[in-house]
Amino acid sequence: MTTSTQYQCGNCGWRGIEAEMHRIDDIHDRVSTGELMAAGECPSCGDLISVADEDVPDYTLQIVAKIMRKRGWLVTPAETEAAETGTLRVRIEADLERLRQVSQEPVLIRYGDQVQVEIRPKTDDDRVTVVHGSLGFVVANYQDDGVAIDVADGEGDIVQTMTATEF
Repeated sequence: MTTSTQYQCGNCGWRGIEAEMHRIDDIHDRVSTGELMAAGECPSCGDLISVADEDVPDYTLQIVAKIMRKRGWLVTPAETEAAETGTLRVRIEADLERLRQVSQEPVLIRYGDQVQVEIRPKTDDDRVTVVHGSLGFVVANYQDDGVAIDVADGEGDIVQTMTATEF
């Protein structure tokens, strides 16, 4: 039976419905006892996939923890927090990947009161830029032969460049 539930690959970001997924032939070799059972195999990269995070209500973890406590399980806030953190990380990674795919120009994402992170289009390189208000910015340029770090002042002038050999 097919469903309209959306699934998402945590590896490549592929999204689709159950009918588009591949069957997991070697399920017992790929899912260990105690792990969350995968819904299928990604048709794009072959990784295991599960229900997309936004299809799982935000309160699901709290409900599951409450049921487990009633049945005698010891569920600590740290375990619940770790599960929620993992879920958020997967969702953010997928959203960032999608943003990189659809954007034509770099996009600034607020990270803190004064800090922003620049997200570059997928067609650009993998450089990372972190901007801090009027203090300036730092760019990490990842290249085949290593990394170069550019430090700029509040005016945008590069004041120092470091390479992987200088660290």
